[in-house]
Amino acid sequence: MTEINVNEPILETLEDLKRVRDDKGKFVGIKKEKPTDLLTVAELCVILGINRDTVYRELKAGSLPGFRVGVKIWRFRRSDITAWIDKRRGA
Repeated sequence: MTEINVNEPILETLEDLKRVRDDKGKFVGIKKEKPTDLLTVAELCVILGINRDTVYRELKAGSLPGFRVGVKIWRFRRSDITAWIDKRRGA
């Protein structure tokens, strides 16, 4: 099992954690998703070519997949955004 780096930011949602089990199914620890799998509002704006107000409007409407990691901080899984784009395209 790897050691915990105390300088890494602490995750604030359980959705960002994956339980790791060995080949016999025994729990051996918790693994954090890759940081590149999560996008910030600013990164999402660049990817989608929209402004912050549009992102927050879509979040408020419940049509954009995202989750809070603080009072005002939102994160988005790259895979969820890709699926959201495909759904809106009708693919």
